[in-house]
Amino acid sequence: MEQKRKLVLMGNDAVGEAALRCGCTFFAGYPISPQTQILDYLAREMPKRGCTFLQADSELGAINMVIGASIAGARALTVSSSTGLALMYEAFAAAADGEFPMVIMDVTREGAAQTGIKASQSDYNMLTKSFGDGGLRVPVLTPSTVQELAELVGLAFDMADRYRTPVVIMTEPTTAQTIEAVDFDRVMPDKHYDKTPYTPSGRDTRPIPGSLYVQDSPHHFGTELGPETMNIYNMRHFQALADKHEKIGRKEMICEEYMMDDAEYVIAAFGAPARYGIDAVRELRAEGWKVGMIRPVMISPFPEKVFAGLDPERIKGILAVEMCIPKAFYHDVREFVPDAIPVWSCATAVYSRPKYLRPMLTYYCAGCQHGIVSKLLTELAEEMDIAGNLAVCYGIGCYVAGLMNVDLDMFPALHGRGCAVATGFKRCRPEQLVITYQG
Repeated sequence: MEQKRKLVLMGNDAVGEAALRCGCTFFAGYPISPQTQILDYLAREMPKRGCTFLQADSELGAINMVIGASIAGARALTVSSSTGLALMYEAFAAAADGEFPMVIMDVTREGAAQTGIKASQSDYNMLTKSFGDGGLRVPVLTPSTVQELAELVGLAFDMADRYRTPVVIMTEPTTAQTIEAVDFDRVMPDKHYDKTPYTPSGRDTRPIPGSLYVQDSPHHFGTELGPETMNIYNMRHFQALADKHEKIGRKEMICEEYMMDDAEYVIAAFGAPARYGIDAVRELRAEGWKVGMIRPVMISPFPEKVFAGLDPERIKGILAVEMCIPKAFYHDVREFVPDAIPVWSCATAVYSRPKYLRPMLTYYCAGCQHGIVSKLLTELAEEMDIAGNLAVCYGIGCYVAGLMNVDLDMFPALHGRGCAVATGFKRCRPEQLVITYQG
């Protein structure tokens, strides 16, 4: 049997590759950490495949370019992060109102305005409660692995075309900058839906030129003319859009349940925290606790029935875990879970400071991954309890400025000579663990 070939890619690169494989022909975006690798990948690959890549003047320019491409019938994508998405907010409403199919990728960073760059899920309310001004809502998907991230790109484009709606993929740097093997054969290809009824062709053949049509609505808009019809038009138009969003929730809901058959306690989480939640469930089960997990992959529409259907006679409590302060996901869980079941919040940045990482600022540039390496190094020393027998040899590079944060026994080497110096040390002290840190 022929073995399937997988590609080992960073999550951000996997987004770009998946988009191209499922028929995305237009991209417009603006760089912002931590999603800029998607722009880098598409800037290289789209011209090779006859597709359009545009680096816009701003996020506002990018989203409006994508609206234009969608109106023209293209599969169009834009990506940004938190503060960049905030600049697109008015255009979000226009895209939802106009039923313009597109995919919007959000690699969320923490805080309000420009306050942080760490992994976060703090865009939860912005994306699920009102997609731009006006209260309209669109589907929001949340992956937990790089493989799922790639697959959701294909699903998002398909859903956008079938329902004539923007679709958002919300993830965190934790997933977007993780490197894993991806099987792109599992990415849904373009099914080439007929878009001609919605695409201006130079000669408008609709009953009334420029009139709107809302999918699945019994009401064809633009056929009633008169000074008093606009209010009726607006009410019917927005109701049809609301009905469509509810239909998506009924027909397309994705929500996974893990070890829930006999669970007495439940972890509710989405995105990266859900990935860690599975490990937590396994460990707690090994200790005798009957714990299960509910993982919404689609958070808008919210899986109301899943939570509402929990049995108060069996379930003793739910822990809603999210990378968001103040809590946001918790409120949706609390709203739909039966009142008799307690719901607790674990609103956090997920990570705690390792024992051997000093509580001080680094000198790394925003977005630099040396900080991640320093954190992993100190976590390793703590979890394996090896700090008392560990020596770290470091060379010359940017990371030297941040090593003052690491509370481990360290010694220097010349540029590029970390392995040589560590070899001499290890030969003389074979009983000691030695790690070299270079790059």
